[in-house]
Amino acid sequence: MQALRELQTRFIDYLARGGTEIESMIQGESPVEQQTRLDIYKNAYRIRLRKVIETDHDILWAYLGDALFAEMVDGYISGHPSHNTSLRNFCDRLPDY
Repeated sequence: MQALRELQTRFIDYLARGGTEIESMIQGESPVEQQTRLDIYKNAYRIRLRKVIETDHDILWAYLGDALFAEMVDGYISGHPSHNTSLRNFCDRLPDY
């Protein structure tokens, strides 16, 4: 179980903060293939977080427009990584941001 816990911790660190310790644990024929596999999950994770913000703040999206909203979302996701398995409260700090 310790190996699974370590894998999960490293994976979350990669998704939320860009940690690289997970790379040695990923199967692949080359470092490029390993990075591609990780990037698929990272992109899907960020898309999900973006969708949460879009859903919770649809008026803000309409007000800012696509480009400025995308910039705000990217900054918020990078500066306020989720620390919970539930996304219910992910946007709580957005008004302060």
